[in-house]
Amino acid sequence: MWDQNEVDWYNQPSVSNQNRVYLATSLTTDQSYPDIDVTSLIKDMYNDPLNSHGLRLSLVDEYVYRSMILASSDHPDEMIRPSLVIRYDTCTLPVDSFSYFIDDNFCQFSYSDSSVTSWRWDFGNGYGADLQNPSYHFIEAGVYNVCVTVENECGSLLICDSIIACEALEPDFNFIIDGLNVLFTNLTLGENTYYWDFGNDYFSYVENPEFQFLETGEYQVCLSATNDCKTSLICKTVELSKASGINPSISESLIKFYPNPAIEEVFIQSDGLVIYEIILYDCQGLCRERINTDSMLDEYRLPLPTEGPGLYFLNLITDQGTFTKKLFIL
Repeated sequence: MWDQNEVDWYNQPSVSNQNRVYLATSLTTDQSYPDIDVTSLIKDMYNDPLNSHGLRLSLVDEYVYRSMILASSDHPDEMIRPSLVIRYDTCTLPVDSFSYFIDDNFCQFSYSDSSVTSWRWDFGNGYGADLQNPSYHFIEAGVYNVCVTVENECGSLLICDSIIACEALEPDFNFIIDGLNVLFTNLTLGENTYYWDFGNDYFSYVENPEFQFLETGEYQVCLSATNDCKTSLICKTVELSKASGINPSISESLIKFYPNPAIEEVFIQSDGLVIYEIILYDCQGLCRERINTDSMLDEYRLPLPTEGPGLYFLNLITDQGTFTKKLFIL
């Protein structure tokens, strides 16, 4: 602690420049400063009383013989004694936030402060409302700066927030079954991201994937579409019967391929079979390479993809059915 009667330039307490207040340059020798706003300084003292001992007045530029003399609290003229005026107001301004729920391009706004008596909404597109909790249907998708001016007995307040309105999101797809191979066509409108779940622990982010199932059966295939507003889901059952699967009557001796494992290419040989199409799938069932054969050859060459090594599936469509074999690419 320090004593005002003992403090001088050399033993004065340390000071902080935080929230300091600058006074205008005096124009006369007896100029008064009746309205110095020290609210922030007093708040600092209130929040940190142990390290706050008062206010210090000083010149911006300190020079010898330069001074600014103010009246003290015991000056004979009471009218010029310094005084600290504290105004305490119990009035509270409106709450500075609103909430909203948006579904595609329909938005429901809500403002919950019961002290507010007027609301002026601006939906950021030239339209507005004077209701407490308006709803609005945006005509076009986009980003809108929505503002509301609220007012109570203490004053008014402007509150703004960014709202993203989207086109209606209704995912849909169809599919074509060819053996165990299924070609999916995405029918969803709009600029979205997609996630496919093929019902067998495999998935894809491709917009229109082609997938090779390994077994017959029923698969619940689901498509998730996501835009800036939400995610929607649709599921359909894909049924792969034994009739559409691999023909067990095809002997592996009729079809041979080499090398396995392979690096850059693989060769397929058939003995008396007509091969219509050669398809290479990765381990997630996604088509990586396809050859449509229009003539009967003793040997076919299939260039391999450069995505990376791993397990792949070689699928052959022949005049006697479908043949699938595992292929390892190094």
